[in-house]
Amino acid sequence: MIAAIRVRFTATPPAAVWSDATFANWLNPTIQYSLAHYWYQSSFTQADLKFQIFPPVVMDDPRVALSAIDRTINAKTRPALVNAAIAKITDSFHPDWSKIDGLLIWYAQPTDLFGGGSYNIPLPLEEEGLLDFIFGGPDQK
Repeated sequence: MIAAIRVRFTATPPAAVWSDATFANWLNPTIQYSLAHYWYQSSFTQADLKFQIFPPVVMDDPRVALSAIDRTINAKTRPALVNAAIAKITDSFHPDWSKIDGLLIWYAQPTDLFGGGSYNIPLPLEEEGLLDFIFGGPDQK
């Protein structure tokens, strides 16, 4: 299952967050040109694209706590953003992370995270899921 997390920083207006309906459409493989449609087609219809959309979370920008130099280094800012979002979701909703194969974090404001490869997330994955070939498994970098 894919966990979809929507994050907005405290200073970002609530209207900047995509609605549940918009996000569900984005993750609907039957809607042509949606993200899930791409995943479904590129996996030759083998991907299990079940998802859970969490309610939007609001948090302070964790990069502010970094030094001025560290804020310019993606290897420092990216973990701060990802770990803070995971911590916020965990504290707010207590998800069963063992049922999650992939994590999609969407920020409602620019964060300078436009991909850049895989990122190891310290979730207690019990076994490899079907989406490991898309998101990268626990043993892949």
